[in-house]
Amino acid sequence: MDDGKKKVLPGVVLEYIELLVKKVRYRRKVREDVREELIGHFVDALKDCADEGEREKVGKELVEAFGDVKALGKLIRRGKKRCRVWWKKAIIRSLQGLGILILAFIVYVGLFVNDRPVVRVDYLARLNAISRPDLPEELNAWPLLDRAAGEYISLPSEYEDLNRGRFGESWEELSDEERGVLNEWMAENEQAWRDFGTASARLYYWREYDFSEGSKRAATEEDPKYALWNESLFSVALPNLGAFRDVAKQGIWRSRRARVAGDWETALADCAAVARVGALQQGKGMLIEQLVGMAIGSLASGEMIRLAMEPGVPLELLTEAQERWGEIYADGYPMVNLDFEVMTQYDTVQRAFTDGGIGGGHVTVQALLNLEDDSIHNEDRIWVNDLETISWALVHARRDEVMAICDKWGALIKRQEDMTPYELRASGEETAVDDMIIGLSEVRYFIPRSLLPALGRASAVAFRAKAEYEAALTILALRVWEMERGDWPGSLEELVAAGYLAELPRDPYSAGSLVYRREGDSFVLYSLGEDFDDDGGWQNPDSPWGHGDEGGDRVFWPR
Repeated sequence: MDDGKKKVLPGVVLEYIELLVKKVRYRRKVREDVREELIGHFVDALKDCADEGEREKVGKELVEAFGDVKALGKLIRRGKKRCRVWWKKAIIRSLQGLGILILAFIVYVGLFVNDRPVVRVDYLARLNAISRPDLPEELNAWPLLDRAAGEYISLPSEYEDLNRGRFGESWEELSDEERGVLNEWMAENEQAWRDFGTASARLYYWREYDFSEGSKRAATEEDPKYALWNESLFSVALPNLGAFRDVAKQGIWRSRRARVAGDWETALADCAAVARVGALQQGKGMLIEQLVGMAIGSLASGEMIRLAMEPGVPLELLTEAQERWGEIYADGYPMVNLDFEVMTQYDTVQRAFTDGGIGGGHVTVQALLNLEDDSIHNEDRIWVNDLETISWALVHARRDEVMAICDKWGALIKRQEDMTPYELRASGEETAVDDMIIGLSEVRYFIPRSLLPALGRASAVAFRAKAEYEAALTILALRVWEMERGDWPGSLEELVAAGYLAELPRDPYSAGSLVYRREGDSFVLYSLGEDFDDDGGWQNPDSPWGHGDEGGDRVFWPR
């Protein structure tokens, strides 16, 4: 606008125009346009005024007629907005909506990142309650076994292979020096063996589960965000299972030494004591404890087979050993019990997910960081600002969906607990658990993919240990038959029919019993092994149960 036009306007009008333009509060270009329009309007209104005095008077009247600048500024601003072209309006509305969404998302992520799970179920207490038998404490083997493990003294390191790769050797195969080392080692562990042997006569094994001392310290001394994780069932303290196993191996060496010395009663009793301790640890508690129990039982089964087939064993002692061996699992051989593993998954979910909201809760960022890191106390990770992990948490399946997956997994493994490897294969469920886990999206189901174990091998281990136990029981019966009748029976069915054996020993890798066949003046007894094929009693020296391409049978006799 020409400055000349401004000069004809009274001061009161110019002041009003500037104030009104200021109240419009809009873009600079729009304000300039409004100023030009107002100046033009007032110039036209005052053009007929004869002198300056009249222009001043009429100008005041026009200003009063225009009214309040604040209200008028708002009206002008709205009018300008309504006058925009449609595509400008669309762009502006879209940008405004996007801004609101971004702000809402930022607020949501802030709340999301700082959400915390709520632990409602004490699975540790539940585990202790369901695993403890209603029997007097003085019948509990755990205190004695724990003491034996604490008292145990290892073999000198240079002879440790006698308890590892060379454990299967007989007493006679060792050198004088090696036998001397074992004698000295067994003398040092006399008290540990006494406690172990006394424990073998107890009726049950129960220990109160608790968190490891390291986890307790971490939960109280470290950042509070780690506390829930450190007190999960993953942090339950383990007993000294290695010492349990080595004290059991000491019992087998003692049995071998006694057998060579002609002390058959001690040899058979020590072997049976090892088997009873193995049985006490099976069918309850943590899977690793059960597996160690099975391993200890298998050691005893293999040794009992050797003892039964020794030429000098007295018939009356062998008959007594047969009776004691049959009583070890008088209530049936326990398969793996996976209650602890199932509870661990449920406990993990309640510690990793919030409780409530859409989908029953979402995974927390800290839970993902704990699982991603090699150590949950990795100081190099700034957990709140880890955008990658936050994005994982945002897309991860919600709590209810993860719980449904855990339910399905638990139902599968519980159903398969009592199915032999042969039955799993015949039913088509051999890889059902693996397939279920592998089929989950790695991003959306990171928690279940990371934590749900495929436990089919554990069940197979249990059936193998059962087959080894039943093979020992069968060979004891065969040897008693042979010593009483002077020859081997024609079939295992004859043993059962004559009362030497309660039932046929089941082969976990076939639909029938272990294969028995007379061969010359002896016999062969075997399982078909992992290839499920009868290889005629050939055992792969590199894989006793026939795992791998070469296959093979699991031969219990001859050894």
